[in-house]
Amino acid sequence: MRQDDRPPEIRPVSPTEILDRFLIRHEISPDAATVAMSMPVAGHVNPLNGAPTAAALTLLIDTVGGLVNHRLRGEGQWTVTSELAADLVPDAIDRVCRASSPPVIAAGRTIGARGATSLAVCTLTCAGRDIGVATVRSFFVDAVADLTPPKESLIRSDETTLAELLSATKVDSSPGFATPTLVQRHDPVLVNSLGVVNGGVSSACLILAAAAAVDAQAGTPMQLGSVRVNFLRPLRGSAVTHYAADIQRIGRQTAVATAYASNEGSRPELFGTLTGYGVPRQPATDRGLFDVAN
Repeated sequence: MRQDDRPPEIRPVSPTEILDRFLIRHEISPDAATVAMSMPVAGHVNPLNGAPTAAALTLLIDTVGGLVNHRLRGEGQWTVTSELAADLVPDAIDRVCRASSPPVIAAGRTIGARGATSLAVCTLTCAGRDIGVATVRSFFVDAVADLTPPKESLIRSDETTLAELLSATKVDSSPGFATPTLVQRHDPVLVNSLGVVNGGVSSACLILAAAAAVDAQAGTPMQLGSVRVNFLRPLRGSAVTHYAADIQRIGRQTAVATAYASNEGSRPELFGTLTGYGVPRQPATDRGLFDVAN
């Protein structure tokens, strides 16, 4: 390919405050059509049960996949995530959640031609090893984005928790919702340029709710191997958001949980399905990627 034929380097087109909050950094890409970014998840814990978690990787996945899809937009168009999915290898947790684990790297590119939607595929690696694959499907909307940088109110330190990064808290009793629920307050940094809660952020909160529900009912630790999130309608960032989960199955070898997000008790805007698998008793560091029972 001649130098002049190469697609332009893909860079963020929205305010980057959310990337700074989660320490998402650009990495060297193998070619101009591929985006590579990294994000640390070591030390993250689920605010619902205190269990180690790497749920925030959905933000990295959505950032990378959404960015390469965004390149295919037409004049006056913007992209919106409609589906996000991830599948993980069994030893992923040992690669990402130890205190000494390096950041996870996601490398993504589009596959196939653009139609009504665009599909991106991402590979996830940590410490030089593959830990999973993910896809992000985006559709195109006619919209004018607000690119005004939001004001960051969080002062990050080594003690900053995942709950603080997500502006989320545990609520033991919430009318109309399963208990406990994860409640997310309005935070301008977590809202995208179209006024909607960032898809990677809302997906992470769904995972936290579902993983906590599985941990609470499973007799043995379950390794969460896959997740799929469907974005049903815009999750507006101007309101309080509730995340809750239901168990569909808890068996000796498998678990399936569904989770949903809604603004102030309205109909669900997001819906997610997580599948967990039983694992042999091993050291505590060798369990699921998104959540680990104590």
